Amino acid sequence: MNKPYILVLYYSVNGATEKMAQHIASGIEQAGCEARTRCVPKVSAECEAVTEAIPAKGALYCTPDDLKYCSGLVLGSPTRFDAEELRTSLARANKVPIKVYLNLGDGSATAWGCDLSEDYVRINSEYIT
Repeated sequence: MNKPYILVLYYSVNGATEKMAQHIASGIEQAGCEARTRCVPKVSAECEAVTEAIPAKGALYCTPDDLKYCSGLVLGSPTRFDAEELRTSLARANKVPIKVYLNLGDGSATAWGCDLSEDYVRINSEYIT
């Protein structure tokens, strides 16, 4: 049996999400667990876009086995997108479905996100409960 690990999976454009993933992985390791940091290839509007099998720098790409055998999962992605690129994408369709095929059986899920920008965190950290 493989040693349990927490998968820290992220997508980063300018490096901020990658840096956060590294901090999270460091915290996981400090708590005594193994952290396995992985990224996903760059998002492309081209359906047949091809990326290199191994990234030129940074973490390795995530594999189905990384997901299948992890004991825990931490996900990270940027919250800001190029406005023109987003407008162009949205102009083509009224829905923006995101499909992930892991070939691990039937199932579906809905994921909701929020803005975790520096301003959002700063403003919400001022609340006292």
